[in-house]
Amino acid sequence: MTNFEPITLTPFSTEAPPQTSMKVRYAVLATSLIPLLAALIWFPFLPERIPAHWGATGQVTRFGGRWELLIVPTLFLLFSLFFGYAYRNKRLPEHQKIVVPAIAVINFVSLVLTLTFTWAAANWETRAGGELIGYPLILALLLSTMGLWVYPFLKTAADGEPNAISGYRTTRSMMNKRNWKFAQEAFGRYSIVSSVITTALVLAAAAVLFFSGNREMSIWWMLNGAAFGMWLLSMIIGMVIIEQRLKKMNYEDILSQGTVG
Repeated sequence: MTNFEPITLTPFSTEAPPQTSMKVRYAVLATSLIPLLAALIWFPFLPERIPAHWGATGQVTRFGGRWELLIVPTLFLLFSLFFGYAYRNKRLPEHQKIVVPAIAVINFVSLVLTLTFTWAAANWETRAGGELIGYPLILALLLSTMGLWVYPFLKTAADGEPNAISGYRTTRSMMNKRNWKFAQEAFGRYSIVSSVITTALVLAAAAVLFFSGNREMSIWWMLNGAAFGMWLLSMIIGMVIIEQRLKKMNYEDILSQGTVG
């Protein structure tokens, strides 16, 4: 007979993490400054007026001051600082393990976006539209690989207790620890597979467009939108599959207890 394990919430810990982990965390937090510093280095070389938004056809739809390039790295820096502070003392010990990789991922995305935006802003006047195809392609790859980023967090969460803070959180997954562990591991594996497939499709489409000589920015922006659509659809499908599996597991538990009328 299988019994459900009750969810217990432990009090917030008042003990600080080990000093060694704090040193590593501060070192990773320090790297959060790199994207902002990179933007500041480029800042004097940028024109006063830069494109602030591109439309679906690749045409500039809004211009702004060069200071707007500092918005993205500044927001990511604040997010990293908040994340590091919020997870300083947690009621669930496994949260301590995800601080460093989470901030590292945030910093990586911030750096890629900052360099991409800066490069596009610096070259939009001197280059033909077709020479800026790397801009939507990089964004498409960031979208298609999102599943790879979340896998380490899900793997860490699988070893912890069901909680409403981090992990794959649904009513069924949080019902007991067995469901929780299964959901984190299953969704983590599914995220990797879906990201690999989506990224391969994006790269294949990009190769076809590039080697066929297609430099229409509208087509490349459509590739960016398609990457987001594929990622979103794959996540929805994954959730449906996992929820159905959890539902079956719960039903089997009920049958084993002989409570089905």
